[in-house]
Amino acid sequence: MELLACEVYKANFGKMREKRIPFALPAGCETFAGAESLVSRTKDASSHMNNRILAKKLRPIWENSGERENLTADAQKVILFSQVKDKEGGGGKVSVELEISLERLNALIEARIREGVVNFFQSLYSAFKGREVYPIHIFLAGNSCRSPFVRKISRG
Repeated sequence: MELLACEVYKANFGKMREKRIPFALPAGCETFAGAESLVSRTKDASSHMNNRILAKKLRPIWENSGERENLTADAQKVILFSQVKDKEGGGGKVSVELEISLERLNALIEARIREGVVNFFQSLYSAFKGREVYPIHIFLAGNSCRSPFVRKISRG
């Protein structure tokens, strides 16, 4: 979810910079040009909360729920924390209209799952290298295995 949040943050970086909205860069994400003042690897409170708010907003994409289509219908309004100080001296909240590309996020999810599947089979190969162990049965378990992304990758 954090990777999806990062992708949406990058895609809307102009708006984020304009409203001075900080963001905590999750593991596996690379920093990008111009983001040095707003994006950090440390998770201060407002950066961390912005990451969580975006991730929560994007959850229907991962869950493949009916709400996912609503995310791309119009610009999505989200309330995030800004570095601009409010009257009490803390970071204020601002409304931001985000553009969300469902196709781009689906491609990101599929690529990450594919990478995990490839890593799994490489590890499996290494574990059984030099041994005759046939057949090997792999059982998919857990809610993530119901994902259409996992089903697509496991068939191909």
